[in-house]
Amino acid sequence: MNTTSKIESHDLTVDKVFSDFYTVPNYQREFVWQPENVEKLLEDVFNEFYRDEDEEPSSSQEYFIGSIVVCPYHDGTFELIDGQQRLTTIFLLLCAIRDALQQESSSPPDTLRRYITDTSMDPRTGDDVNRYRIVLQYEDSRNVLEQIGGNARIDTIPQDTGSTRNIIAAYETAKGFLAERFDKDPKQIKSFLAKFTSRVKLIRIETPNRAYALKIFGNHQ
Repeated sequence: MNTTSKIESHDLTVDKVFSDFYTVPNYQREFVWQPENVEKLLEDVFNEFYRDEDEEPSSSQEYFIGSIVVCPYHDGTFELIDGQQRLTTIFLLLCAIRDALQQESSSPPDTLRRYITDTSMDPRTGDDVNRYRIVLQYEDSRNVLEQIGGNARIDTIPQDTGSTRNIIAAYETAKGFLAERFDKDPKQIKSFLAKFTSRVKLIRIETPNRAYALKIFGNHQ
């Protein structure tokens, strides 16, 4: 992570973005995307890669879906200053892909599992810590991402806040997208996963600290 006084910008595939861990701090507003926002993102990606049913996209094709702003956090993760809605939606899509494959008795790839949760070293103690790729710290979230990431049954998760309702609706939208577009076919779903993680890209802007990030970019979502 960058600790100098300059801003660094990197264009990264989803695969690279989800090799790191992110914390959404408690001062951020809740998750507000509606199903139509989630569906638009997924349909835009689908249309980019499946314009012609008889023609596979070239291996060099890329598709940018926006930017995120981060800074180093004390526990070794990135604090997500801007881009919570987009990154949370991607996390939910990855969970939905895992669950769709499991429901069809197809084992999810280990790489997919690591996009959702993995082990990292705590820089303060040197101990391994099991983390989800995104952790929401604001109270309204009720640990809903950890529950979805941990494979909890959706109908057992309380929907008693705006964020929990929106996040579960986003997850259900992603599941519906996979069923509609790929007819629950594990081979097609895995092919989409490969395209999504290797060709969809975000610009990750890294700032030296929170104060610098908020001063430059403001507290947007």
